[in-house]
Amino acid sequence: MGQKSKAVFEVLLFLITLILVMAIIDIIIDPIYACWLKKAFMILLSVSVIVAKRKHKEYGLIPYNIRLSIKWGFVILIIFVAPAAVVLAILNKTVEYPDLLVDFIWFMIFVGFAEEIAFRGYIQSRLNECFTKTYNSFIGFKVRWHEGTLITGALIFGPIHLLNAINFRTGEISISLALVFIVIGASFFGVLFGILREISGDVILCSILHGIIDFVAISLCTKICEPLYWVPLAVSFFIFFGLIFERLLGDFHTDR
Repeated sequence: MGQKSKAVFEVLLFLITLILVMAIIDIIIDPIYACWLKKAFMILLSVSVIVAKRKHKEYGLIPYNIRLSIKWGFVILIIFVAPAAVVLAILNKTVEYPDLLVDFIWFMIFVGFAEEIAFRGYIQSRLNECFTKTYNSFIGFKVRWHEGTLITGALIFGPIHLLNAINFRTGEISISLALVFIVIGASFFGVLFGILREISGDVILCSILHGIIDFVAISLCTKICEPLYWVPLAVSFFIFFGLIFERLLGDFHTDR
């Protein structure tokens, strides 16, 4: 078996195992607990595979430069939380802080970290070992990244969101226009998260960005009235891409 075929086979085996176990959990466990258990299994499976391969640092489990990752992770947290918090304050919206804390833990650990350690930690790292073609830019920004990252983000991470159309408990399938847009958006962000994984050397930064985007979009922004729903996120993305993304890339590039 060629090296590329072997890598693809291992990734497919990983995905099939993940999907089958998560489907079984959906069927037999109460929905209230199933979501937490599924993501906990995703973390356990991913970390176990990485540890078994003895490639903790190569697969992003051990930080390459924890100082830079934490520094830019903190900046990202502020950039995405602050606009939404300001709008909530202006509109004088009531916020249940215990619920908000639970949401924060869910999105940062059981969504952000869980999905990043699986897709960018194991899958992307494994594919980049064999799919080594390089690209030198991303949406106009100069940055060097690899084919395995593109495959993981655009061909795996995005399309796998189609599984949200399946109710494994009832067997019903429902594909909506909203889900199609989610898949397209996930493909773009999958590549973005992958690039951050490559330049930072670990999954800390991409986990923070992934988790905080979902937290703000799904938890904070839903408390804002409909006409203003996307305003905080639009402001955050403008700041991220317009003001700090190039600096972030340069900071890590200088460190390497």
